[in-house]
Amino acid sequence: MNLPHHLFSHLPFLAAVARCRSFTHAAERLHVSQAAVSYQIRQLEQKLNLLLVVRQSGSRIYLTAAGQALVDEYLECEKRLLLTLESLGSEELKGTLNMTVPVDFGSVVMPAVMARLGETAPLLRINLHVSDDVVDLVSNQFDLAIRSQAGPQGVGHRRLLRSRKQLVASQSYLDQFGVPATIEELTNHRILVRGRHTSFSWQQLLGQSKLTLEDIEHKTSLGNTFALAEGVRQGLGLAILPEFVLIPELQDGVVMPVLEERYHALMTDFYLVHVSAPQISRFADIISDTLQEVTHAPRFRDCFESVKS
Repeated sequence: MNLPHHLFSHLPFLAAVARCRSFTHAAERLHVSQAAVSYQIRQLEQKLNLLLVVRQSGSRIYLTAAGQALVDEYLECEKRLLLTLESLGSEELKGTLNMTVPVDFGSVVMPAVMARLGETAPLLRINLHVSDDVVDLVSNQFDLAIRSQAGPQGVGHRRLLRSRKQLVASQSYLDQFGVPATIEELTNHRILVRGRHTSFSWQQLLGQSKLTLEDIEHKTSLGNTFALAEGVRQGLGLAILPEFVLIPELQDGVVMPVLEERYHALMTDFYLVHVSAPQISRFADIISDTLQEVTHAPRFRDCFESVKS
């Protein structure tokens, strides 16, 4: 099947209208007349026999579902092309990558990664989106993601690291409620969880003694890693947290490990997920290598284990 080359010349005009939500502003962006933009959109609609842009009163516009789908695909191709053009003819990595990462990993580890990349790949720019939501890379125009699970079909992924987690509490909590001697004794304690109904880490731990979250009466949901860490500091209860967010507290004895010898190691695997495109794979390599360097440095090396993908 031949590519519809007769449509290509119209697509930048549709993309500009989508970006600006205005024919006037799109014309200014492209340095052409408004009539020229309108003509290009009309030609594209006629060739496709589809309505792509709807004009409303007050010069407001919106894209139809077909128009939005076409723009999304065009912008994705445009971004890939720009990355390729920026890297051609040079061994030095350059361009702009859009990454989405979990809140804790993105807040603690990724700034160190980006600082290292500033030395080894100074022309590479990373826009970091920090969220615990698992977003679709293509539809949200992300190039790479760090996740605790492998990607779906259509994206590449590699297992990078394993993060150690600890059951912890503040000394003030332990002084007030006592130190549990077994996993079973946790049923008499106050625990802090990320979500009200499920917690993979707690299921890992409690399952080792055939218990579930339903067996714990006193549960408080705090939503994310940093809220859990602060809840521990404030003596609200016990929590399971990645060691890399508690490095100073564990070293200073502000936060205490609990039941260290009583349960099997709790680990989280981190994957680097990326869209399936050759040029993105090259960037994924440098991100992967830099992550390995950073997590092997003294600050983090006791918190992570390397794994083979």
